[in-house]
Amino acid sequence: MASKSGANADWANEKRNIVMPIVRVELLPGRSPEMKQALVDRIIAAFGEVCGTKPEALDVIFTEVAREDWFVGGQSYAAKPAVKP
Repeated sequence: MASKSGANADWANEKRNIVMPIVRVELLPGRSPEMKQALVDRIIAAFGEVCGTKPEALDVIFTEVAREDWFVGGQSYAAKPAVKP
């Protein structure tokens, strides 16, 4: 039986043998898990259609940025009126 670390190494080696695009999505907080899943589904479908990428080879990473940490035109989103996502 393979050790847990051996299984992790096997998985890492398997991932290295395939193209592994990483899609990073930065957004303001407030999207539901269902909205994020719908977006992931479309991103996966688009990569599959355009690049031939298998779903299991694609990583999608969401980073929620606080309104006070995101600036546009020198003004933070915290200083602007809230807009529904």
